[in-house]
Amino acid sequence: MKKTVATFLIGLAGVSASANHSPAYGDKFNTPARHDDTLCEPVSERWLDNAWESLGWKHNWFVGASCGGAMFIGSPLGCEDDFGRTKPLIRDNFGRWITPKFATRVQYEGWRFKAADMVTSGYQSWHLDIMWNPLGIASSVKFPRLDISPYIGAGFVHNSRQHNFPFAFSYGVSGRLRLSHDWSLTMELGGTTTFKDFDGYGDSRELGDHLIGLSVGASWNIGGRGFRRVADSRPYREQSAKLCVISRALADRNRQLASDHKADSATIAELKKILAIEGLLDRYGYLFNRGFSAVGDTVSTINSKKSGFPKNDYSGLNSLMARLRAAGIERGDDKDLASELEGAKTDRSLIIPEPVLVEKVDTCGQEGTDSIVGDVDSDIWARYLAAMAKGDTPLGPPVFFFFRLGTAQLTDPSQLVNIDEIARLAIDYGLTIKVIGAADAATGTEAINTALSHSRAEFIAAHLQAKGVATDHLILESKGGIATYSTNESNRHSSIQLLIQ
Repeated sequence: MKKTVATFLIGLAGVSASANHSPAYGDKFNTPARHDDTLCEPVSERWLDNAWESLGWKHNWFVGASCGGAMFIGSPLGCEDDFGRTKPLIRDNFGRWITPKFATRVQYEGWRFKAADMVTSGYQSWHLDIMWNPLGIASSVKFPRLDISPYIGAGFVHNSRQHNFPFAFSYGVSGRLRLSHDWSLTMELGGTTTFKDFDGYGDSRELGDHLIGLSVGASWNIGGRGFRRVADSRPYREQSAKLCVISRALADRNRQLASDHKADSATIAELKKILAIEGLLDRYGYLFNRGFSAVGDTVSTINSKKSGFPKNDYSGLNSLMARLRAAGIERGDDKDLASELEGAKTDRSLIIPEPVLVEKVDTCGQEGTDSIVGDVDSDIWARYLAAMAKGDTPLGPPVFFFFRLGTAQLTDPSQLVNIDEIARLAIDYGLTIKVIGAADAATGTEAINTALSHSRAEFIAAHLQAKGVATDHLILESKGGIATYSTNESNRHSSIQLLIQ
Protein backbone atom coordinates (compact mmCIF):
# COMPACT_ATOMS: atom_id res chain seq x y z
CA MET A 1 0.00 0.00 0.00
CA LYS A 2 2.89 2.37 0.79
CA LYS A 3 4.42 1.69 -2.62
CA THR A 4 1.07 2.37 -4.29
CA VAL A 5 0.58 5.67 -2.44
CA ALA A 6 4.15 6.75 -3.23
CA THR A 7 3.61 5.97 -6.93
CA PHE A 8 0.41 8.07 -7.06
CA LEU A 9 2.12 10.98 -5.28
CA ILE A 10 4.99 10.97 -7.76
CA GLY A 11 2.48 10.90 -10.63
CA LEU A 12 0.56 13.82 -9.10
CA ALA A 13 3.78 15.82 -8.75
CA GLY A 14 4.59 15.20 -12.42
CA VAL A 15 1.12 16.31 -13.57
CA SER A 16 1.28 19.48 -11.48
CA ALA A 17 4.78 20.33 -12.70
CA SER A 18 3.69 19.89 -16.29
CA ALA A 19 0.64 22.10 -15.75
CA ASN A 20 2.62 24.91 -14.07
CA HIS A 21 5.60 24.91 -16.43
CA SER A 22 3.75 24.50 -19.71
CA PRO A 23 4.47 27.35 -22.11
CA ALA A 24 1.68 29.77 -23.00
CA TYR A 25 -0.95 28.70 -25.50
CA GLY A 26 0.47 30.80 -28.31
CA ASP A 27 3.97 29.37 -27.78
CA LYS A 28 2.95 25.74 -27.36
CA PHE A 29 0.45 25.07 -30.09
CA ASN A 30 1.22 25.42 -33.74
CA THR A 31 -1.97 26.98 -35.11
CA PRO A 32 -2.48 28.79 -38.42
CA ALA A 33 -2.65 32.11 -36.53
CA ARG A 34 1.07 31.81 -35.71
CA HIS A 35 1.90 32.07 -39.42
CA ASP A 36 -0.25 35.14 -40.18
CA ASP A 37 -0.43 37.69 -37.38
CA THR A 38 -2.00 40.23 -39.75
CA LEU A 39 -5.32 38.40 -39.46
CA CYS A 40 -5.87 40.20 -36.15
CA GLU A 41 -5.37 43.62 -37.77
CA PRO A 42 -8.14 45.62 -39.49
CA VAL A 43 -8.34 45.14 -43.24
CA SER A 44 -7.13 48.19 -45.15
CA GLU A 45 -9.84 49.60 -47.37
CA ARG A 46 -9.50 49.08 -51.11
CA TRP A 47 -11.73 50.40 -53.87
CA LEU A 48 -12.93 48.90 -57.12
CA ASP A 49 -11.60 50.57 -60.25
CA ASN A 50 -14.12 52.79 -62.05
CA ALA A 51 -16.90 51.70 -59.70
CA TRP A 52 -19.07 54.42 -58.14
CA GLU A 53 -22.37 54.62 -56.38
CA SER A 54 -24.67 57.55 -55.77
CA LEU A 55 -25.23 58.97 -52.31
CA GLY A 56 -28.96 58.33 -52.73
CA TRP A 57 -31.80 58.59 -55.21
CA LYS A 58 -32.30 62.27 -54.31
CA HIS A 59 -28.81 63.21 -55.49
CA ASN A 60 -27.40 64.35 -58.86
CA TRP A 61 -30.62 65.48 -60.59
CA PHE A 62 -30.55 68.48 -62.94
CA VAL A 63 -32.95 70.72 -64.86
CA GLY A 64 -31.82 72.83 -67.82
CA ALA A 65 -33.21 75.43 -70.21
CA SER A 66 -31.58 77.12 -73.21
CA CYS A 67 -32.38 79.03 -76.41
CA GLY A 68 -30.65 79.55 -79.74
CA GLY A 69 -31.20 78.82 -83.40
CA ALA A 70 -32.00 75.72 -85.53
CA MET A 71 -31.37 75.15 -89.24
CA PHE A 72 -33.30 72.70 -91.43
CA ILE A 73 -31.29 70.48 -93.79
CA GLY A 74 -33.48 68.15 -95.84
CA SER A 75 -34.08 66.45 -99.14
CA PRO A 76 -35.11 68.32 -101.20
CA LEU A 77 -33.26 71.28 -99.74
CA GLY A 78 -34.97 74.11 -101.64
CA CYS A 79 -33.47 77.34 -102.86
CA GLU A 80 -33.18 79.14 -99.52
CA ASP A 81 -29.64 79.68 -98.14
CA ASP A 82 -28.45 78.44 -94.74
CA PHE A 83 -29.06 81.75 -92.99
CA GLY A 84 -32.59 81.94 -94.36
CA ARG A 85 -33.36 78.46 -93.06
CA THR A 86 -32.20 79.31 -89.52
CA LYS A 87 -35.04 79.90 -87.07
CA PRO A 88 -35.40 80.33 -83.28
CA LEU A 89 -34.95 77.28 -81.02
CA ILE A 90 -35.69 76.48 -77.36
CA ARG A 91 -34.52 73.46 -75.36
CA ASP A 92 -35.67 72.16 -71.96
CA ASN A 93 -34.33 69.03 -70.26
CA PHE A 94 -34.56 67.04 -67.07
CA GLY A 95 -32.18 64.22 -66.07
CA ARG A 96 -29.82 62.62 -63.60
CA TRP A 97 -26.15 61.63 -63.46
CA ILE A 98 -26.11 57.88 -62.78
CA THR A 99 -22.31 57.72 -62.45
CA PRO A 100 -19.62 60.40 -62.77
CA LYS A 101 -19.37 59.50 -66.48
CA PHE A 102 -22.92 58.62 -67.54
CA ALA A 103 -26.25 60.42 -67.33
CA THR A 104 -29.73 60.07 -68.80
CA ARG A 105 -32.13 62.89 -69.62
CA VAL A 106 -35.42 63.67 -71.32
CA GLN A 107 -35.22 66.71 -73.59
CA TYR A 108 -37.80 68.81 -75.41
CA GLU A 109 -36.77 71.09 -78.26
CA GLY A 110 -38.51 72.96 -81.03
CA TRP A 111 -40.16 76.17 -82.20
CA ARG A 112 -39.88 77.10 -85.88
CA PHE A 113 -38.22 75.79 -89.04
CA LYS A 114 -38.32 76.65 -92.80
CA ALA A 115 -38.55 73.69 -95.18
CA ALA A 116 -37.91 73.34 -98.95
CA ASP A 117 -41.22 74.98 -99.88
CA MET A 118 -40.06 78.24 -98.20
CA VAL A 119 -42.90 77.98 -95.64
CA THR A 120 -42.14 78.46 -91.94
CA SER A 121 -43.76 75.85 -89.72
CA GLY A 122 -43.74 74.95 -86.06
CA TYR A 123 -42.24 71.70 -84.75
CA GLN A 124 -41.68 69.88 -81.45
CA SER A 125 -39.28 67.07 -80.61
CA TRP A 126 -39.09 64.80 -77.56
CA HIS A 127 -36.21 62.39 -77.09
CA LEU A 128 -34.49 60.31 -74.41
CA ASP A 129 -30.69 60.74 -74.40
CA ILE A 130 -27.73 58.94 -72.91
CA MET A 131 -24.84 61.28 -72.07
CA TRP A 132 -21.20 60.31 -71.67
CA ASN A 133 -18.70 62.58 -69.95
CA PRO A 134 -15.09 61.66 -70.90
CA LEU A 135 -13.84 64.13 -68.27
CA GLY A 136 -15.64 62.12 -65.56
CA ILE A 137 -14.15 61.54 -62.16
CA ALA A 138 -11.05 59.37 -62.00
CA SER A 139 -10.15 59.57 -58.31
CA SER A 140 -12.44 62.12 -56.69
CA VAL A 141 -16.03 62.23 -55.55
CA LYS A 142 -16.48 65.82 -56.70
CA PHE A 143 -17.79 66.96 -60.06
CA PRO A 144 -15.21 68.62 -62.33
CA ARG A 145 -15.62 72.30 -63.09
CA LEU A 146 -16.00 71.64 -66.83
CA ASP A 147 -18.01 68.85 -68.47
CA ILE A 148 -18.04 68.08 -72.20
CA SER A 149 -20.58 65.33 -72.79
CA PRO A 150 -21.47 63.79 -76.15
CA TYR A 151 -24.94 62.26 -76.25
CA ILE A 152 -27.14 60.07 -78.40
CA GLY A 153 -30.81 59.25 -78.10
CA ALA A 154 -34.13 58.54 -79.80
CA GLY A 155 -37.66 59.89 -79.75
CA PHE A 156 -40.33 61.55 -81.92
CA VAL A 157 -40.61 64.79 -83.85
CA HIS A 158 -43.88 66.58 -84.76
CA ASN A 159 -44.55 68.84 -87.74
CA SER A 160 -47.48 71.09 -86.79
CA ARG A 161 -48.34 71.80 -90.45
CA GLN A 162 -48.13 68.22 -91.77
CA HIS A 163 -49.50 66.68 -88.53
CA ASN A 164 -47.10 63.72 -88.60
CA PHE A 165 -45.06 62.15 -85.78
CA PRO A 166 -42.12 60.32 -87.38
CA PHE A 167 -39.48 58.49 -85.35
CA ALA A 168 -36.24 60.48 -84.92
CA PHE A 169 -32.66 60.09 -83.71
CA SER A 170 -30.95 62.73 -81.56
CA TYR A 171 -27.23 63.35 -81.20
CA GLY A 172 -24.78 66.08 -80.31
CA VAL A 173 -22.46 67.39 -77.61
CA SER A 174 -23.33 69.34 -74.47
CA GLY A 175 -20.87 71.47 -72.51
CA ARG A 176 -21.33 72.59 -68.90
CA LEU A 177 -19.28 75.14 -66.94
CA ARG A 178 -19.96 74.97 -63.20
CA LEU A 179 -20.50 78.46 -61.74
CA SER A 180 -21.51 77.40 -58.22
CA HIS A 181 -22.64 74.34 -56.33
CA ASP A 182 -26.12 74.50 -57.90
CA TRP A 183 -25.83 76.52 -61.11
CA SER A 184 -23.96 75.84 -64.35
CA LEU A 185 -23.68 77.59 -67.71
CA THR A 186 -24.51 75.26 -70.62
CA MET A 187 -23.94 75.25 -74.38
CA GLU A 188 -25.21 72.54 -76.69
CA LEU A 189 -24.72 71.70 -80.36
CA GLY A 190 -27.11 68.94 -81.39
CA GLY A 191 -29.19 67.56 -84.17
CA THR A 192 -32.29 65.53 -84.91
CA THR A 193 -32.53 63.16 -87.89
CA THR A 194 -35.85 61.77 -89.10
CA PHE A 195 -37.46 60.44 -92.30
CA LYS A 196 -37.59 62.46 -95.54
CA ASP A 197 -41.35 63.04 -95.46
CA PHE A 198 -41.12 65.11 -92.27
CA ASP A 199 -41.48 68.35 -94.29
CA GLY A 200 -44.05 66.84 -96.66
CA TYR A 201 -41.56 65.97 -99.41
CA GLY A 202 -39.65 62.72 -99.84
CA ASP A 203 -39.80 59.02 -99.03
CA SER A 204 -41.28 58.05 -95.65
CA ARG A 205 -38.99 54.98 -95.49
CA GLU A 206 -35.64 56.77 -95.83
CA LEU A 207 -33.83 59.03 -93.37
CA GLY A 208 -32.95 62.41 -94.82
CA ASP A 209 -34.45 65.38 -92.94
CA HIS A 210 -32.27 67.01 -90.26
CA LEU A 211 -32.60 69.84 -87.75
CA ILE A 212 -29.26 71.16 -86.47
CA GLY A 213 -29.37 73.54 -83.49
CA LEU A 214 -27.00 75.57 -81.31
CA SER A 215 -28.21 76.92 -77.95
CA VAL A 216 -26.91 78.57 -74.76
CA GLY A 217 -28.58 78.38 -71.35
CA ALA A 218 -28.30 77.35 -67.71
CA SER A 219 -28.64 74.19 -65.64
CA TRP A 220 -29.76 73.87 -62.02
CA ASN A 221 -28.84 70.94 -59.77
CA ILE A 222 -31.57 69.42 -57.60
CA GLY A 223 -30.58 67.76 -54.33
CA GLY A 224 -27.06 66.85 -53.30
CA ARG A 225 -24.19 66.24 -55.67
CA GLY A 226 -21.42 63.69 -55.62
CA PHE A 227 -20.61 59.99 -55.60
CA ARG A 228 -18.70 57.58 -53.43
CA ARG A 229 -16.38 54.80 -54.49
CA VAL A 230 -17.41 51.17 -54.15
CA ALA A 231 -15.36 49.20 -51.63
CA ASP A 232 -13.63 46.01 -52.73
CA SER A 233 -15.00 43.15 -50.62
CA ARG A 234 -12.37 40.61 -51.65
CA PRO A 235 -9.92 41.33 -48.78
CA TYR A 236 -12.75 40.86 -46.27
CA ARG A 237 -13.86 37.59 -47.86
CA GLU A 238 -10.29 36.27 -47.91
CA GLN A 239 -9.74 37.21 -44.27
CA SER A 240 -13.05 35.63 -43.30
CA ALA A 241 -12.12 32.37 -45.05
CA LYS A 242 -8.75 32.22 -43.24
CA LEU A 243 -10.37 33.00 -39.88
CA CYS A 244 -12.88 30.18 -40.43
CA VAL A 245 -10.01 27.72 -40.94
CA ILE A 246 -8.29 28.95 -37.78
CA SER A 247 -11.56 28.81 -35.84
CA ARG A 248 -12.12 25.19 -36.79
CA ALA A 249 -8.52 24.30 -35.85
CA LEU A 250 -8.86 26.02 -32.47
CA ALA A 251 -12.20 24.31 -31.83
CA ASP A 252 -10.62 20.91 -32.48
CA ARG A 253 -7.73 21.76 -30.15
CA ASN A 254 -10.14 22.97 -27.44
CA ARG A 255 -12.04 19.68 -27.61
CA GLN A 256 -8.77 17.77 -27.25
CA LEU A 257 -7.68 19.88 -24.25
CA ALA A 258 -11.10 19.52 -22.64
CA SER A 259 -10.84 15.73 -22.93
CA ASP A 260 -7.32 15.77 -21.42
CA HIS A 261 -8.46 18.05 -18.60
CA LYS A 262 -11.37 15.74 -17.80
CA ALA A 263 -9.02 12.74 -17.58
CA ASP A 264 -6.53 14.66 -15.39
CA SER A 265 -9.32 15.83 -13.07
CA ALA A 266 -10.53 12.27 -12.64
CA THR A 267 -6.99 11.11 -11.80
CA ILE A 268 -6.51 13.89 -9.22
CA ALA A 269 -9.87 13.09 -7.63
CA GLU A 270 -8.86 9.43 -7.21
CA LEU A 271 -5.51 10.45 -5.69
CA LYS A 272 -7.28 12.68 -3.15
CA LYS A 273 -9.55 9.77 -2.20
CA ILE A 274 -6.55 7.50 -1.59
CA LEU A 275 -4.80 10.14 0.53
CA ALA A 276 -7.98 10.66 2.55
CA ILE A 277 -8.37 6.91 3.12
CA GLU A 278 -4.75 6.61 4.24
CA GLY A 279 -5.02 9.68 6.47
CA LEU A 280 -2.34 11.53 4.50
CA LEU A 281 -4.47 14.32 2.96
CA ASP A 282 -3.47 16.90 5.60
CA ARG A 283 0.18 16.09 5.11
CA TYR A 284 0.24 16.11 1.31
CA GLY A 285 -2.71 18.41 0.58
CA TYR A 286 -0.38 21.22 -0.51
CA LEU A 287 0.29 19.21 -3.70
CA PHE A 288 -3.16 20.17 -4.92
CA ASN A 289 -2.49 23.91 -4.58
CA ARG A 290 -2.25 25.76 -7.91
CA GLY A 291 1.07 27.30 -6.91
CA PHE A 292 2.85 23.91 -6.64
CA SER A 293 5.90 23.34 -8.79
CA ALA A 294 8.02 20.21 -8.75
CA VAL A 295 11.12 22.13 -9.78
CA GLY A 296 12.95 24.30 -7.27
CA ASP A 297 10.11 24.71 -4.72
CA THR A 298 10.40 23.61 -1.10
CA VAL A 299 7.48 22.57 1.07
CA SER A 300 7.65 25.85 3.05
CA THR A 301 7.62 27.89 -0.18
CA ILE A 302 4.70 25.88 -1.52
CA ASN A 303 2.67 26.32 1.66
CA SER A 304 3.26 30.08 1.54
CA LYS A 305 1.74 30.39 -1.93
CA LYS A 306 -1.93 31.19 -2.36
CA SER A 307 -4.15 28.96 -4.40
CA GLY A 308 -6.87 30.18 -6.70
CA PHE A 309 -6.98 33.47 -8.58
CA PRO A 310 -4.80 36.42 -7.45
CA LYS A 311 -6.54 39.02 -5.35
CA ASN A 312 -6.14 42.79 -5.62
CA ASP A 313 -4.87 44.32 -2.36
CA TYR A 314 -5.44 47.86 -3.75
CA SER A 315 -1.96 48.88 -2.61
CA GLY A 316 -1.56 51.36 -5.49
CA LEU A 317 -4.91 53.04 -4.78
CA ASN A 318 -4.27 53.20 -1.05
CA SER A 319 -0.86 54.77 -1.67
CA LEU A 320 -2.36 57.41 -3.96
CA MET A 321 -5.06 58.28 -1.45
CA ALA A 322 -2.46 58.64 1.30
CA ARG A 323 -0.38 61.02 -0.83
CA LEU A 324 -3.44 63.11 -1.69
CA ARG A 325 -4.37 63.41 1.99
CA ALA A 326 -0.81 64.43 2.85
CA ALA A 327 -0.87 67.07 0.08
CA GLY A 328 -4.11 68.59 1.38
CA ILE A 329 -6.26 67.58 -1.57
CA GLU A 330 -8.81 65.79 0.60
CA ARG A 331 -10.25 68.45 2.93
CA GLY A 332 -12.15 67.89 6.13
CA ASP A 333 -14.25 71.06 6.00
CA ASP A 334 -17.56 71.59 4.25
CA LYS A 335 -16.30 74.07 1.66
CA ASP A 336 -18.30 73.59 -1.50
CA LEU A 337 -16.37 72.51 -4.57
CA ALA A 338 -18.49 74.76 -6.80
CA SER A 339 -17.41 77.87 -4.86
CA GLU A 340 -13.76 76.80 -5.15
CA LEU A 341 -14.12 76.46 -8.90
CA GLU A 342 -15.90 79.84 -9.15
CA GLY A 343 -13.01 81.46 -7.27
CA ALA A 344 -10.50 79.85 -9.58
CA LYS A 345 -12.43 81.21 -12.56
CA THR A 346 -12.36 84.74 -11.11
CA ASP A 347 -8.75 85.22 -10.14
CA ARG A 348 -7.16 82.38 -12.14
CA SER A 349 -5.12 81.42 -9.06
CA LEU A 350 -3.99 77.85 -8.82
CA ILE A 351 -3.20 76.01 -5.60
CA ILE A 352 -0.45 73.50 -6.31
CA PRO A 353 0.15 70.83 -3.67
CA GLU A 354 3.51 70.87 -1.96
CA PRO A 355 5.91 67.93 -2.52
CA VAL A 356 4.97 64.98 -0.33
CA LEU A 357 7.37 63.77 2.36
CA VAL A 358 7.39 60.02 2.70
CA GLU A 359 9.54 57.72 4.75
CA LYS A 360 12.18 55.87 2.76
CA VAL A 361 12.60 52.18 3.56
CA ASP A 362 15.49 50.20 2.06
CA THR A 363 15.24 46.67 0.70
CA CYS A 364 16.38 45.13 4.00
CA GLY A 365 13.50 46.73 5.91
CA GLN A 366 15.70 49.28 7.73
CA GLU A 367 14.31 52.77 8.20
CA GLY A 368 16.23 55.46 6.39
CA THR A 369 16.12 59.19 5.80
CA ASP A 370 13.12 61.06 4.44
CA SER A 371 12.95 61.68 0.69
CA ILE A 372 10.91 64.15 -1.36
CA VAL A 373 8.72 62.58 -4.02
CA GLY A 374 5.84 63.83 -6.08
CA ASP A 375 7.65 66.76 -7.77
CA VAL A 376 6.99 65.35 -11.24
CA ASP A 377 3.31 64.75 -10.42
CA SER A 378 2.98 68.30 -9.06
CA ASP A 379 4.47 69.82 -12.22
CA ILE A 380 2.14 67.82 -14.45
CA TRP A 381 -0.85 68.76 -12.28
CA ALA A 382 0.16 72.43 -12.37
CA ARG A 383 0.46 72.48 -16.16
CA TYR A 384 -2.90 70.73 -16.53
CA LEU A 385 -4.68 73.17 -14.19
CA ALA A 386 -3.08 76.15 -15.95
CA ALA A 387 -4.17 74.89 -19.37
CA MET A 388 -7.72 74.28 -18.13
CA ALA A 389 -7.90 77.75 -16.55
CA LYS A 390 -6.89 79.35 -19.86
CA GLY A 391 -9.44 77.28 -21.78
CA ASP A 392 -6.68 75.60 -23.83
CA THR A 393 -7.62 72.07 -22.80
CA PRO A 394 -10.93 70.48 -21.76
CA LEU A 395 -11.83 69.01 -18.40
CA GLY A 396 -11.28 65.32 -19.06
CA PRO A 397 -11.64 63.55 -22.40
CA PRO A 398 -14.35 64.57 -24.90
CA VAL A 399 -17.62 62.62 -25.22
CA PHE A 400 -18.53 61.48 -28.75
CA PHE A 401 -21.99 61.05 -30.31
CA PHE A 402 -22.09 59.09 -33.58
CA PHE A 403 -24.52 59.69 -36.46
CA ARG A 404 -25.95 57.76 -39.40
CA LEU A 405 -24.61 58.31 -42.91
CA GLY A 406 -25.75 61.58 -44.45
CA THR A 407 -28.06 62.52 -41.53
CA ALA A 408 -28.13 64.25 -38.16
CA GLN A 409 -29.72 61.16 -36.56
CA LEU A 410 -27.81 59.19 -33.91
CA THR A 411 -26.84 55.63 -34.72
CA ASP A 412 -28.11 54.69 -31.26
CA PRO A 413 -30.58 57.01 -29.45
CA SER A 414 -29.40 55.63 -26.11
CA GLN A 415 -26.31 57.85 -26.49
CA LEU A 416 -28.53 60.74 -25.36
CA VAL A 417 -28.28 59.43 -21.78
CA ASN A 418 -24.89 61.21 -21.64
CA ILE A 419 -26.59 64.57 -22.28
CA ASP A 420 -28.31 64.55 -18.87
CA GLU A 421 -25.10 64.07 -16.88
CA ILE A 422 -23.07 66.51 -19.00
CA ALA A 423 -25.75 69.21 -18.68
CA ARG A 424 -26.03 68.67 -14.90
CA LEU A 425 -22.25 68.92 -14.45
CA ALA A 426 -22.03 72.09 -16.57
CA ILE A 427 -24.92 73.80 -14.75
CA ASP A 428 -23.76 72.86 -11.23
CA TYR A 429 -20.19 74.10 -11.74
CA GLY A 430 -20.66 76.86 -14.32
CA LEU A 431 -18.74 75.09 -17.08
CA THR A 432 -18.77 75.99 -20.77
CA ILE A 433 -19.61 73.24 -23.26
CA LYS A 434 -17.91 73.18 -26.66
CA VAL A 435 -19.79 71.12 -29.28
CA ILE A 436 -17.79 70.13 -32.38
CA GLY A 437 -19.59 68.58 -35.37
CA ALA A 438 -17.83 66.52 -38.04
CA ALA A 439 -18.60 64.45 -41.14
CA ASP A 440 -16.84 61.67 -43.02
CA ALA A 441 -14.57 63.06 -45.75
CA ALA A 442 -14.75 59.74 -47.63
CA THR A 443 -18.36 60.44 -48.65
CA GLY A 444 -20.18 63.54 -49.83
CA THR A 445 -18.92 66.82 -51.20
CA GLU A 446 -17.19 69.56 -49.24
CA ALA A 447 -20.34 71.68 -49.14
CA ILE A 448 -22.49 68.75 -48.01
CA ASN A 449 -20.04 67.77 -45.26
CA THR A 450 -19.78 71.38 -44.03
CA ALA A 451 -23.56 71.68 -43.72
CA LEU A 452 -23.85 68.18 -42.23
CA SER A 453 -21.22 68.79 -39.53
CA HIS A 454 -22.94 72.04 -38.58
CA SER A 455 -26.37 70.38 -38.30
CA ARG A 456 -24.91 67.60 -36.13
CA ALA A 457 -23.40 70.15 -33.75
CA GLU A 458 -26.75 72.00 -33.62
CA PHE A 459 -28.54 68.71 -32.87
CA ILE A 460 -26.45 68.10 -29.73
CA ALA A 461 -26.61 71.78 -28.72
CA ALA A 462 -30.43 71.72 -28.94
CA HIS A 463 -30.58 68.75 -26.54
CA LEU A 464 -28.22 70.50 -24.11
CA GLN A 465 -30.38 73.64 -24.18
CA ALA A 466 -33.45 71.50 -23.53
CA LYS A 467 -31.72 70.27 -20.36
CA GLY A 468 -31.18 73.85 -19.12
CA VAL A 469 -27.73 74.77 -20.45
CA ALA A 470 -27.65 78.51 -21.23
CA THR A 471 -26.85 79.64 -24.77
CA ASP A 472 -23.91 81.79 -23.60
CA HIS A 473 -22.35 78.64 -22.13
CA LEU A 474 -22.35 76.86 -25.50
CA ILE A 475 -19.68 77.06 -28.21
CA LEU A 476 -20.51 75.48 -31.58
CA GLU A 477 -17.87 74.46 -34.11
CA SER A 478 -18.10 72.46 -37.35
CA LYS A 479 -15.09 70.75 -38.91
CA GLY A 480 -16.72 69.66 -42.15
CA GLY A 481 -15.43 66.43 -43.68
CA ILE A 482 -12.56 64.81 -41.75
CA ALA A 483 -10.57 61.60 -42.07
CA THR A 484 -9.07 61.60 -38.56
CA TYR A 485 -10.46 58.34 -37.20
CA SER A 486 -10.72 54.76 -38.43
CA THR A 487 -13.09 53.31 -39.39
CA ASN A 488 -14.65 56.00 -41.58
CA GLU A 489 -17.92 55.75 -39.64
CA SER A 490 -16.12 57.14 -36.57
CA ASN A 491 -15.71 60.51 -38.32
CA ARG A 492 -19.51 61.00 -38.45
CA HIS A 493 -19.82 62.47 -34.96
CA SER A 494 -20.29 65.40 -32.65
CA SER A 495 -17.96 65.71 -29.67
CA ILE A 496 -18.50 67.55 -26.40
CA GLN A 497 -15.69 69.22 -24.43
CA LEU A 498 -16.16 70.73 -20.95
CA LEU A 499 -14.20 73.97 -20.54
CA ILE A 500 -13.49 76.15 -17.50
CA GLN A 501 -14.26 79.54 -19.05
